[in-house]
Amino acid sequence: MYPYHNCIKRRIKAGELESFVFADEYKGIKDCILLIFSTYPHIRVIRNYRFVEYLPILNNFSKMIDFQEIKSKYQMIFGDSDTYCDAVFSYVYSCDNIRYLLANERVATFTFLLDKKISVCNKLLDSIFFSGVGTIPDFRGQGYMKNLVKTCLLEGASKGIPLATLSPANENYYSSCGFRTIERGERVENLNAQEGYSIRFIESAEEYFSLYSKLNSISNVFIKKNIDDCEKILKVLSCDGGGVFKVFEGDKYLGYFLYDGSESFEYDLDITAFSKIPYVKNYTKYGAGESRFMARILRVDSVLDGIECLVDLDINITVLDKFLDRRENLILKNRNGVIAVNKSNDTGVLISVEDLTDWYFGRSSPICEKVFGFRRECKITLFDRYL
Repeated sequence: MYPYHNCIKRRIKAGELESFVFADEYKGIKDCILLIFSTYPHIRVIRNYRFVEYLPILNNFSKMIDFQEIKSKYQMIFGDSDTYCDAVFSYVYSCDNIRYLLANERVATFTFLLDKKISVCNKLLDSIFFSGVGTIPDFRGQGYMKNLVKTCLLEGASKGIPLATLSPANENYYSSCGFRTIERGERVENLNAQEGYSIRFIESAEEYFSLYSKLNSISNVFIKKNIDDCEKILKVLSCDGGGVFKVFEGDKYLGYFLYDGSESFEYDLDITAFSKIPYVKNYTKYGAGESRFMARILRVDSVLDGIECLVDLDINITVLDKFLDRRENLILKNRNGVIAVNKSNDTGVLISVEDLTDWYFGRSSPICEKVFGFRRECKITLFDRYL
């Protein structure tokens, strides 16, 4: 018997599929899918009882087609070089982290959701980081981007991710989505002075390759391990401020991290050791007003639970998230010197998610300071798990 479907799947895997269409009827076969290939035979028919088998395959195919379209649109919008785009779409952006909306069967707006770790008062939290947010000129001003941002925020909240973060081109736009600016302006700090940790810049490419060749595995970090990949990464790291740094505790070598000159890191360090390097982000020298970092709370219970609390606390609050159209009722109590959070059916003091985000990151928020009874002192360390 001719292995019809096995052959089709091999041809799809080989990249011979050009497109597909749903057809009401084709040569007497009703409700079918027509697969259109670049090689002979050019048309293959999938009957409807096979749809459940083929739809996931075709969905991945569609994402790949859209991914290539988005890559070209990304370069058009942001004006980055071919070298940079090739590197970033090889190491950072993928079909797994892309999110986009279609309009008239065309990509209207897109973003990439990347993993960013953020240490807030020595508590390490996950966040979704919006990167490469863009809207095709034909679809601007029609609300597509805000719909996409909202969908992504709801996705993150449903997965239990406590925070969302981004570096905006337009602060006002993202402020309307509940984000608050938590870092901005010119800031330079010395990382070598605290906790006995020190760093040394690696100037030799040979030493850099040697470090990579010694890698076996790194938990939760995506790293390519051959020399060609290293050369591509070096091109990404060639921007101002980037580099590779060895990390020491006294005379003890702990590992190294790569820094691309913005907020992107990759590292061969235990996560605990890496988080102890103070203010890693501040290797960047910010031009006044040129660099901004924004955040917003997604899961109120996750961020508030366990915060140090030196005052008596027994209150009900209702957190209003207008952008996501949500209200959350919570009971907050001081339990052994930290805030304990529980769900509640009763409404309490109304606090916006924007005010709560300001307070959480140590910014001024009069209503929160009144409700909680203290202003939060906050030290933030930002770093990523991607290049």
